[in-house]
Amino acid sequence: MIGVRPPTLHQWIKGLRPVPPRRCHAIEYALAVRRWDLRPNDWHLIWPELVRAPGAPAVTESAPGAGPPQEDSRE
Repeated sequence: MIGVRPPTLHQWIKGLRPVPPRRCHAIEYALAVRRWDLRPNDWHLIWPELVRAPGAPAVTESAPGAGPPQEDSRE
């Protein structure tokens, strides 16, 4: 449905690997899981247009993930 193998999906679900930002939009569309839930520590850095979206978590100056988003190259 989203183009990844079951072991990869399992690792994302269990938190063993972060969901790569480039996969989050497809997951959000296919499974109705919000991108901020998939990347809770850095979603506001990856998708700043979502910061004030309805239902978006509040973002403070001391929000986790102050550094650049981490991309996991393994899939």
